[in-house]
Amino acid sequence: MIEGLFDRAASIFERRFLKNAFLPVLLLGPAVAAPILMQGDRLSALVSWWNAQSLTVQFIALAGYFTISWFGAAIVSSQWRNIIRLYEGYPLTRLPTFFFARQAEERHRAARRRIIDSSVNADLAVYRV
Repeated sequence: MIEGLFDRAASIFERRFLKNAFLPVLLLGPAVAAPILMQGDRLSALVSWWNAQSLTVQFIALAGYFTISWFGAAIVSSQWRNIIRLYEGYPLTRLPTFFFARQAEERHRAARRRIIDSSVNADLAVYRV
């Protein structure tokens, strides 16, 4: 029975989803809140407020945080391709202010073409673009 439960949980929680989307979204809130709470006496006030809450309120708050994180991770995972394209700089090359990015990309393509076309690297001919 427990093995079937673990198999079902493994199918629900894809490793790629957990590492690339859920974990970063889950840790974003504490990573942003930690420096803010470290200033002054805010962290001890938050801890004392949290301890004053009932177990039910704490459970509902944690379940709500995990739920919000899960939906945020679903949004992030649905936009992986666009996020990768943004980090690669493709959308930014369309802007007129990124003239130098276009020049660098053209120079990179020309250098790549020279390397591929040279007789020394004939084995790279398979990778022509």
